[in-house]
Amino acid sequence: MKRFIMMVALATLVGSAAFSASNTYTSSATVFTNDADDFIDVNAWQSTAESTEKLFAYGLFKSANLDFGVAKKFGSVYAGLYFNGYIPQLYFGKNGDITTFQNLGSSFNPKLLLGFGNLGLRFEASLVPNSWENNNGTTKTTTNYTDTTLTFMAGYNLPLGNVKLTPHAGIAYRFGKHSTVSETAGVTTTTFIGSSYDFLNFNLGTGVEFDQSAPVTQSFAFDVYGIFCFYPTELSKVGNEVTSRQDLYRNNISMTPAYNVTYDVSDNFALGFKASLPVWFDSYKILAGGPDTFAFGIGMNANLGIQFRPTEKITINGGAGFNLGNLLYLTSTSNSSNFRLFPESMSASLVTGFAYAFTPKVILDTTFNILTTTATGTTTSLKGIWEGDIGLSLILKL
Repeated sequence: MKRFIMMVALATLVGSAAFSASNTYTSSATVFTNDADDFIDVNAWQSTAESTEKLFAYGLFKSANLDFGVAKKFGSVYAGLYFNGYIPQLYFGKNGDITTFQNLGSSFNPKLLLGFGNLGLRFEASLVPNSWENNNGTTKTTTNYTDTTLTFMAGYNLPLGNVKLTPHAGIAYRFGKHSTVSETAGVTTTTFIGSSYDFLNFNLGTGVEFDQSAPVTQSFAFDVYGIFCFYPTELSKVGNEVTSRQDLYRNNISMTPAYNVTYDVSDNFALGFKASLPVWFDSYKILAGGPDTFAFGIGMNANLGIQFRPTEKITINGGAGFNLGNLLYLTSTSNSSNFRLFPESMSASLVTGFAYAFTPKVILDTTFNILTTTATGTTTSLKGIWEGDIGLSLILKL
């Protein structure tokens, strides 16, 4: 059975929330992947380039969500283009003298990957523009919310006999501007909501792939992430006069070792396991006048996946994922400290799906979230297939 391994599943993004993830990846609890995961990855793009003669195309079908990509080779240069976003939800209403306009739920996340030789370069942007406007005839209030991320990432594949190294690095700048502007009798009051921010993110890491032709394949990955957040000093203005200030910050460094293994039991059945052990350090001041805080934590994630091919056209995926949250958690301030050895929250999920090959080059890929449960303290939440959590996508390899 053809197997796919996501070598840098935890490291393909720096600062961006939206990414290409196939339904095979989702329905096997992130253990197995296909070209919909690889075509825009700075290391894995070579797999799509080698298996596509003319054009690769991918599309995910979900309510109000746009998720599609294309890839093509131009001589020795490979180009992949991906877009993810939500269709804007516009609302206009009038009740007496009060008029309301809203632009909610929209987001745009384009990516461009260029690959040549063993090098992959990816450029991407993410924009989330939302706004509200209310006018009661006396006061006009406009709330603007924008969240923008600009990211550059590079990856290089270095074959060393039966081992391949996949180093990668990325940097991102993210800035959010959340403000409310009120106009009354010619006087403008501007309030910068506390969630305004500037982020500088980075990612350094590598994957180590062992012989991929053996029935048992193994891989390791290690990544370091950094997030440095700066909040606005000025909180509010009346005209040009600053009336409120703050001094907040947040810095986070995390290190994530990960291990993947797959086993081809037969030509029609495969098992997979992956685990990661994130370790993080956090320093922050998130409340005006509050203390400076240092925090340290160790978490754990484990996933099991299966693939079964009853016929040449159908591949059934299944998986279970477990997130144990922070196994160890420590916080310390100038006047208090807290230590916890057991997880404060845990989650588990059970997923399935299937891929149907109309032809070897036209594939329908599906996922069904059977059950997701999250436990936090004394609260437990359930989400499952009864809520319509279903994904459909189409893959074309021409």
